[in-house]
Amino acid sequence: MGWKIGALAGALLLMAVGQVGAAEPIKVGILVTTTGPYAPWGKDYQQAIGLYLDQHNGKDGNPTVQVIYRDVGGDQPARARQLAQEMIVRDKVAVLGGLEFTTTVLAVSDVINQAKIPFVIFNSATDFVTDKSPYFVRPTFTMWPTATLAAKWAAAHGHNKAVIISADYAPGTDAIVDFTKGLTAAGGKVVDVIKVPLGTTDFSSYFQRIEDDAPNCLYVFMPGGPMSIAMAKGYADHGWEKKGMVYLGAATPERDLPAIGDVAIGEYAVGSYIPAIDNPVNKAFVAAFTKKYNGDLPTFATVAAYNGMHLIFHMLKATGGKRDVDKMMASVKGYSWEGPQGRMSIDPKSREMTANLYIAKVEKVNNTLMNVPIETYKDVRNTWHDLNPPKK
Repeated sequence: MGWKIGALAGALLLMAVGQVGAAEPIKVGILVTTTGPYAPWGKDYQQAIGLYLDQHNGKDGNPTVQVIYRDVGGDQPARARQLAQEMIVRDKVAVLGGLEFTTTVLAVSDVINQAKIPFVIFNSATDFVTDKSPYFVRPTFTMWPTATLAAKWAAAHGHNKAVIISADYAPGTDAIVDFTKGLTAAGGKVVDVIKVPLGTTDFSSYFQRIEDDAPNCLYVFMPGGPMSIAMAKGYADHGWEKKGMVYLGAATPERDLPAIGDVAIGEYAVGSYIPAIDNPVNKAFVAAFTKKYNGDLPTFATVAAYNGMHLIFHMLKATGGKRDVDKMMASVKGYSWEGPQGRMSIDPKSREMTANLYIAKVEKVNNTLMNVPIETYKDVRNTWHDLNPPKK
């Protein structure tokens, strides 16, 4: 009898060990920037991920995930590559995600191609990026659909003589090319293109050039933060709106609008997300976010990370948490869901986002400056890859 009890005890012990092993969380590696001038990106990403984990981690059939963060420190391609490699080899993550710059995203492409591991891009607006790896998927905005839509909207509203002012880096180059094509196709004309170095906050030397060009549309592409704030404020301070010139760019996050002040009222933006989008999913998302983070409002970067985590969990559910890249990538191709910005889907060929895009206008709502959606373009698909197939 004793041997039976001992055998049973041993079996139960083995079952318990097996259950402990099975309960170990799946590791997910997220590359973010939490130090330096681009640290707000890291905060946005981590807040989004924190909320998503509260809502879904180990719940309703979702796996239990352990997120491992590594600080890239901004536009640091070599460091991004090194950290991606370390998380794959040492931490044995099942999937990677994050990053803020095209340069850092491209820096990890060889690493993920060799390791055959998915990478969910949270931000990189340059058009060609997903062509660099079959393991890239990008549930966030890119320049071709947003810039060409901005041009289409501008021309339709009589703003057909444009000056483009853009930060001089890869997405800025795409913004120039894409907006120019869109405006030209709509019968308008770009009369001047001004490139400014990354990090510029004093635009005084460029403002006289804009004044001399006398456009009726100023199309602006800057990375979020000090550059965007300084440019929007400079436009307003020159009184160009009163001269018939419209300001059109990416939406300034609500947290930055007070730094511009009431002069921001009337500025237009095109983008994939603003907090005032009126749909049930977004209302619930904003309510949960503001409750968790003491009244903070989400930004487009927040939602990019939130959507990114949704795809990561979807891939992990499809494979039971195993690093099976073929099953993971197959599970997201053509996958659709309802996100804060509305219906979302991943194009099966390009692995790019199809989603609503919004034209917004800065208004004062309940004594608070807000981006308010004024037009919605539904289910905008990124056709850049159709028009620019990879060279064989």
